[in-house]
Amino acid sequence: MLPTVSKADGVYLYDTEGNAYLDGCSGAINVNLGHTVPEVTERMHRQIDEVCFTYRTQFRS
Repeated sequence: MLPTVSKADGVYLYDTEGNAYLDGCSGAINVNLGHTVPEVTERMHRQIDEVCFTYRTQFRS
């Protein structure tokens, strides 16, 4: 059975039992800088407040 991730911080994932796992996969481009990086999440919030989604084939955002 796979562990259930309950939290992520920096380069670590934490399961519901408090075990830490080094997230070395870097497959998802949105976490290449680490999880919950304040500068990244703040900028994401600002963007979402303005425009959340557009189709790339018709618009730029």
